[in-house]
Amino acid sequence: MSTEKGLASNGKGMSFFERYLTLWVGLCIGAGIALGKAAPSFAQTLDGMAIYVNGAPVVSIPIALCLFFMMYPIMVKIDFGEVLQAGKAMRPVGLTLFINWAVKPFTMYAIASFFLGVLFLGFIGPDAVDHVKMPLGANLTVGAEYGAGEVVLVDGVKMLEVPLWRSYLAGCILLGVAPCTAMVLVWGFLAKGNAGHTLAMVAINSLTMLLLYGVLGGFLLGVGKLPVPWQALLLSIGVYVALPLAAGYLSRKWLIANKGETWFREKFLPVLTPVTIAALLATLVLLFSFKGETILNNPLTILWIAIPLFIQTVLIFALGYVMSKVFGLTYENAAPTALIGASNHFEVAIATSTMLYGLSSGAALATVVGVLIEVPLMLMLVKFCVKTQNWFPQETQTGPAEPGRAKKRVLIICTGNSCRSQMAEALWRAIGSGAWESASAGSKPSGYVHPLAIDAMQELNIDIAANASKPMTQFQNQVFDLVVTVCDNAKESCPVFLDAKETLHWPFDDPAAAIGADEEKMLVFRRVRDEIKEAIERYLKLKG
Repeated sequence: MSTEKGLASNGKGMSFFERYLTLWVGLCIGAGIALGKAAPSFAQTLDGMAIYVNGAPVVSIPIALCLFFMMYPIMVKIDFGEVLQAGKAMRPVGLTLFINWAVKPFTMYAIASFFLGVLFLGFIGPDAVDHVKMPLGANLTVGAEYGAGEVVLVDGVKMLEVPLWRSYLAGCILLGVAPCTAMVLVWGFLAKGNAGHTLAMVAINSLTMLLLYGVLGGFLLGVGKLPVPWQALLLSIGVYVALPLAAGYLSRKWLIANKGETWFREKFLPVLTPVTIAALLATLVLLFSFKGETILNNPLTILWIAIPLFIQTVLIFALGYVMSKVFGLTYENAAPTALIGASNHFEVAIATSTMLYGLSSGAALATVVGVLIEVPLMLMLVKFCVKTQNWFPQETQTGPAEPGRAKKRVLIICTGNSCRSQMAEALWRAIGSGAWESASAGSKPSGYVHPLAIDAMQELNIDIAANASKPMTQFQNQVFDLVVTVCDNAKESCPVFLDAKETLHWPFDDPAAAIGADEEKMLVFRRVRDEIKEAIERYLKLKG
C-alpha cells in the first residue's frame, strides 16, 4: 500500500499490519462474535445512526466515516500523472484493462452463482434468508416484491428479505468489479515486476472505476435478482470512490507543493497505512458482531464463500499470465498484469456492500471473506511468478553475476527510464559487441518507453519497442562492473552499489522535455542519442 520508493525502504515490501492481515481479520471475527454476544445492541445502535429515506436506513454515519478513512489513505498515494504515460505501453495496459473489466466481473458472477446457488445451496440452506437494506429511493409497501426479495418489517423497520445465497452472491459480484488499486503495489514489488506499469494501472483503474464499477455492478446485480437503483450506485460511487479520490488528489497536490515530495513520501504516507488498517478492522468487528449467530450456527459459511473466491482468483491469474505469454510480454510486465487482475479492491467492495445492503448483510460478509483469503493467496501467486519468471523474456538477468563471468555488467540510470537510459542500454549492448551485459533503470520509472526514443533507435536498426521501464530497486545488491547515471535527478537519488567497480555520471539533456512538433522533438532525440553513442565509444576505447 505504498509507492515503489516506499516499498524499497522496507526490505520485505510489506508492513507489519499488511503481512499479518489474515491474522488480524481472524481476530476481528472472534472479537466481533464476542461483541455480538456480550453487547448485541452496541453495533445495532451505531448502525442505527443513519440517514433515512422513506423510513429505511440508507447511509450509516459511523460506518461511512470509518469507511472513508479506510479509502482516503489508498487514494492519496496514487500519482495520476502515470495515466498519461501508461497510454504509451498499449500491450500490457490493454491486456490488464481487458482482463479487469471484460472478463473478471463475468467469471466471478458465473463461478459464484454455480457454487453458491447450486453446488453449496444445500449447505447454505435453500430456505435461508437475509434481511438487507431497502433499495434507495424505492417507496415499497410491506409485502411488495423487489427482485428476488420481499419487503418485510424487522423491528418496525422496512427491510428486504432475500435468499441468503443471493446476498452472498451480491458480495462476490462487488468484489469481482473492484480491481485492486492498493495491495497490488506490494504484490508487484515482491514479484520483481515493472513498477511503472503497476503504478500506472493503479491510477487507471481508480479512474475507470468511476464509470465501469457502477455500470457493471448494477448490471450483474440485476442479473442476480438483487437489483440496485442507479441512485444508490451513484451515491455509493460518490461516497466511497469519487470523494476519497478527489480528497486524495487535492491533498496530495497541496502537500507536495508545500512540503515537497520527499516529506510526502517519507513522513506523511507511512502514517496513513495504520489508519487504513485500523478503519478496516473496526468495520470488520462491527460486521461480525451482526453475523456472529449465522457463523456459529453454520461455521462452514466462510468456507462456502471462500471456495468460489479462491477459484476465481486463481483462474484470473492464470488467464492473465498465459495471455501475457501469448502477447510476448516480458516477465516484468507479465507478473503485475496477472496479479492486478487476480487481486481485488476489497476496501471498495466492503464499503459498497455496506451502503447498499447493510452492515449485517450476507453481501458484506462475503466481501470480508475476500479480505480473509487475499494475503495468503496472493503471496502464493507471487511465489509462483518468481519461480516461473524464466518462462518469459526478461529485460536483463535478475540474479547476481557468476564468479569468473566472461561478460562485464553495466547499469545505466536516469529518472523515468523512458529515453536516455533506454537508448544507452541498447547502444552499449550493440557497441560492446557481446563483451558487455547492459541494463537500465529509473529512480521513478515512467511505465513506458518514449515512442520517439524507439524511433530514434530504429534509425540505427536497433529495436527497443519491447523494452519496459524498471525501478532501480530491481537491481539493488547485484554485482555490476559499472554504474552510469545520465541525468542529475538520478545522480541525486542514486543508490549505493557496493559491488560496482566504477561509478560515472554522464549528464545528458532530457529529450522528453523537448517542445515543438514531432519533427523538432526528433532532432533533440537524435542529438542526445548520438551524444550517448559517442560517450560509450570513448569509454570503451579508453578501456581497450
